[in-house]
Amino acid sequence: MSTVERPSLAQESDLWSIATGRWKLISVFVLGGILVAIALIAVLPRQYRAQTTVLTVNTDNPTTQSNVTRSLASLVGVGIRQDDVREEALALLRSDRLAWEFVTAHDAVGILTEGEEITEDDLRATVVDRFKNGILDVQDDRRTGLITVSVLWRDRNQAAEWTNAYVRLADETLRMQTLRDSERTLDLLEHELTKTNVIDLQNSINRFYETQLQRMLFARARTEFALRTIDPAIAPAEGNTAAPNKTLILASCVILAALAGLFLAIMGETSSRFRLRSAAKVSPGSA
Repeated sequence: MSTVERPSLAQESDLWSIATGRWKLISVFVLGGILVAIALIAVLPRQYRAQTTVLTVNTDNPTTQSNVTRSLASLVGVGIRQDDVREEALALLRSDRLAWEFVTAHDAVGILTEGEEITEDDLRATVVDRFKNGILDVQDDRRTGLITVSVLWRDRNQAAEWTNAYVRLADETLRMQTLRDSERTLDLLEHELTKTNVIDLQNSINRFYETQLQRMLFARARTEFALRTIDPAIAPAEGNTAAPNKTLILASCVILAALAGLFLAIMGETSSRFRLRSAAKVSPGSA
């Protein structure tokens, strides 16, 4: 059974002596790494992150949440779906559908493709993928119930504008979906009402019909329907960039440069020692 040999103290001491003996070479490489990092930070485009915090709220008028309403909904086969408002909002915020609607509404297709020749069949998938994976971020905090939506973009003012606009589009989409559901429910209730002559059932359907009308009025009247903005996005400060990550770039370049310098130092020291041993072996034979 083989065992992994650990470096001895002598080997570690030898490595340290090489590093200290050739510190000038390593210093030159470290300085070069710093210069490369500075160049990268200067050349790479600056990007800013704007974010907003929202909270999902009940999409129905609270006065409609009675036992009669729930029982009638079950009776006529209509679900009010109040327990999954949050999940529906999250799914919509992360959906390809909303991303594509947003990008096309803000004429950002050309910006995201930047003159590339992309076939029409691949255009939507490419644009949506770039927007969702490179620009948009949706985080869900289950503990607090808050949802954070952020946009990473090179224009800090546009980043804030897009963040707020994306949330508004999601909220408006949820509102329109609720209105369409209510309209279908009203049509169904009217149809059910014509099919029955039972007075009690007619009265129940009429009461439920009234709650659906209230639901529609509630959806139209409320400015923020399902997503209530707690902290709207504002443009970040000029120097508050999210990318490039200056600390990460500088640390990476310095470490890589130092390792490269140490490698060359070891190679140089090994070559020097090999030449000395070779010379030592040749000297006795030439005497």
